[in-house]
Amino acid sequence: MSYAKRPATFAIRRPQLPIRSSLPPPVTTIAAVAFLITGLVLLPYGIATYLNAGDSSHLAESGRNMMILGTITILPGSYSTVTLFGAWRRWPGYSYGQVPNYDEAWGLTNRRED
Repeated sequence: MSYAKRPATFAIRRPQLPIRSSLPPPVTTIAAVAFLITGLVLLPYGIATYLNAGDSSHLAESGRNMMILGTITILPGSYSTVTLFGAWRRWPGYSYGQVPNYDEAWGLTNRRED
């Protein structure tokens, strides 16, 4: 019995990316990005307004208020955005449960804890 020689084949395998079975909570993600963008806009604008106020106490006060609002919004926005991104990328130690969930108020509770 003679066997036919088969040509040598080399299979090039691409690395398999992990399948993301759970998506980030949509309302929480939108709120986190909105807080981050609002803080990134208000904080520098408030600093510039405060520094360029000169003798006008009204401009200095509005600049100070914008800096306060920018700081209040950038802190939770940056924390939530980094945590959601880390959970989405499946970094060790990050999960969607570490961020306050705003989806329950909208009736969107079909997400799974990782």
